[in-house]
Amino acid sequence: MANTQVFVVGGGSFVIIEGMLQNKTCAFAVDPYQLLLTYLSATFLINPSSLAQESGLLTKRQVHSFSFVMVSCNYHSPICLRGSDESSKAPQREMIIMAKKAIVAIGGNSLIKDKDHKSIPDQYAATAETCKHIADMIEQGWDVVITSGNGPQVGFILRRSEIAEKELHPVPLDYCGADTQGAIGYMIQRAMYNEFHHRKIDKHVASVVTQVRVAKDDPAFEAPAKPIGSFMDEKDAQKKADDEGWIVKEDSGRGWRRVVASPKPKEIVELPAIKALIESGIVVYAVGGGGIPVVADENGYLKGVAAVIDKDHASGLLANGLDADVLLISTAVEKAYLNFGKENEEPIDKMDHLEAQRYIAEGHFTPGSMKPKIEACVEFIKNGGELAIITDPPNITQALNGETGTRIVKGFAIPPAPERR
Repeated sequence: MANTQVFVVGGGSFVIIEGMLQNKTCAFAVDPYQLLLTYLSATFLINPSSLAQESGLLTKRQVHSFSFVMVSCNYHSPICLRGSDESSKAPQREMIIMAKKAIVAIGGNSLIKDKDHKSIPDQYAATAETCKHIADMIEQGWDVVITSGNGPQVGFILRRSEIAEKELHPVPLDYCGADTQGAIGYMIQRAMYNEFHHRKIDKHVASVVTQVRVAKDDPAFEAPAKPIGSFMDEKDAQKKADDEGWIVKEDSGRGWRRVVASPKPKEIVELPAIKALIESGIVVYAVGGGGIPVVADENGYLKGVAAVIDKDHASGLLANGLDADVLLISTAVEKAYLNFGKENEEPIDKMDHLEAQRYIAEGHFTPGSMKPKIEACVEFIKNGGELAIITDPPNITQALNGETGTRIVKGFAIPPAPERR
């Protein structure tokens, strides 16, 4: 929706709002205490009374005669209410009601469905399907930043580099991450553009090639464990180790592979740019594959490193940096489970972050699969987040409405009872 001027006439017990939204004429008679704007499936519930008191703009008495003169509405961007208190002739005041922000982290299943559908057209088709579900939540009023994994895509680039090594230069791992961010970003931008065009929504998408700073003394660099690239026999693996300084390990009897560190993300370098875009109403794709890992030298200059950052942990860090209302991790299953894959498996509808920590310690979640997702949700909540959700792409809208998915909220420890004397 383009910028639309919605004029409001009246005051006292009710106001009339009328205007053009998505080429449809809308008119609402609303109580100033319960200003309810409903457009298609998007609902914004605004209580001017509580907002005014919380912000210190008006007293409850003054809200009775608060006369709204104009609502300047840019779809899914902040709604600005301007008006004056006629009883006290106070100067015009402004209240800003922000749209809700969500980080949506899409997993590998959102880009590659199975081993028989790995081609670029197949990946785009899978991306477009996922983007339909994300467009649903955007149409409901959410500002969204999309993140993704990139493991298979980096693997493809490394394999091509290996095959062409006698003719072309190799591609360093950090550049592989940058390449995939651009390619995946392009697929998401095109899929979202087409979906918005189909729905007649005036909304735009931008991709940000994102660097993520890690600590150069992170313990992960002392014990690399993340396998990447093709399998090799022991002789070729040792040659790579001698010639190129690779760290190689035998992988479950299937051959030898290169292993790299998986350090914890510390800082989203492009956070200010991402924040500026989302506050301008732009849908953003960022932190692809967990971000391009970089370290800062003693003078603050950045340098890329051969490492892999977990995309769920990086997504949680981004969510905290943007003060997101929700961290939504989209994966292959509708809910997380206790005792997953066993006869007594049990879906988790809701848990607090303290319960989640206990379940992690009890070994309920698979490392490299559900465990990092739960850990990322816990960190998001511990650092100030309100709600984290885990579900699969088709159930994104239902999960946001509380109808399915696993919801993780803040828990409160009960202090021990005082000792009796």
